Amino acid sequence: MAYNILISIVIPSLNEEKLIEIALKSIRNQSINQDEIEILLIDGGSKDRTREIAKNYNVQIIDNPKIVPEEAVLIGLNRSTGKYIVFMGADEELTDKDQLKKRIEYLNKNTNVKAIMANSLKTPNDYPSLTRYVNSFGDPFSYFVYKFDSENMVSSYNLRKMRNIDIDEYFKIYYPEKGNIVPIGDGRVTFDYEYLKNNFGEKFSYPHFVSTMFDEIVYKTGCFGIIKDDFVNHRTTTKFNVYLKKLKFRVITNLNPKDNISGYITRTKLNKKLGMRRYLFLFYCLFIPLVLLDSIIYSIKKRNIIFLLHFIFVYYVILNILFYIIVKSLKIKTLNKNYGK
Repeated sequence: MAYNILISIVIPSLNEEKLIEIALKSIRNQSINQDEIEILLIDGGSKDRTREIAKNYNVQIIDNPKIVPEEAVLIGLNRSTGKYIVFMGADEELTDKDQLKKRIEYLNKNTNVKAIMANSLKTPNDYPSLTRYVNSFGDPFSYFVYKFDSENMVSSYNLRKMRNIDIDEYFKIYYPEKGNIVPIGDGRVTFDYEYLKNNFGEKFSYPHFVSTMFDEIVYKTGCFGIIKDDFVNHRTTTKFNVYLKKLKFRVITNLNPKDNISGYITRTKLNKKLGMRRYLFLFYCLFIPLVLLDSIIYSIKKRNIIFLLHFIFVYYVILNILFYIIVKSLKIKTLNKNYGK
């Protein structure tokens, strides 16, 4: 099938006027012919200048009535027209003008690979240290169950154990064995969209599919790729109190998957080992010296004192888990507000 559009880039947005231009500039500076790129901004009703700025970059602006990013990705899945598709955050920036070109070239050369993941979420030098913790681990529960460090994926514990092949000095293909846990791939992944539609098109109306499409494509093809020098600047400006709200939000979401789109709970249906690790997290928290030691080791490895807060974040999460388990057992309805920025 011939495609007029080579690559579709889907960006969920909500009041992103401070960062959206950086993301859009990084796309429009790519070496690919710009006529072959479509950018879909799926906007949840921004009240600032987000839409106005986007119009200057020849962006398709599509309404997202349900606001949340997962719904935006679902809309993007159904409205894209490219041969390939990329999901980006409005606070993310491509760091090399040949970044998209390289991803597509590797997908074309290695036809068994249908998804390529960015290697690293970089923290700009002028951003707070807490941003680096978030870019590396996401949250302490996610890091424990997945064991992937998004600051450098190829050095992550789980990936180093996975069978892989170096295609050249830049590109690695990973071959997960049955039961292997694969990285969270609902963002910063380039998919062969044609393959995605042909094999999973019937799931494009299913909200939870946005959380599992990377897993499902990897389990079906048996592999995924990572370009070693594929770096993305992530400009999230997380403050300590806001990050605690995000942690609480994620706890409530995972404990009430019927009321929320829970990426973790949805993925556990595909991988039993991933499901078991939630219980191991409870045991991990019982060994306080081990959690403290981990925090010290991370701060030394990362050469950043902010990782000592890992200890605090672990126990904040587990206390919220225990509290909301009790709340749920008492059949008290919990209102999980969107944590925003």
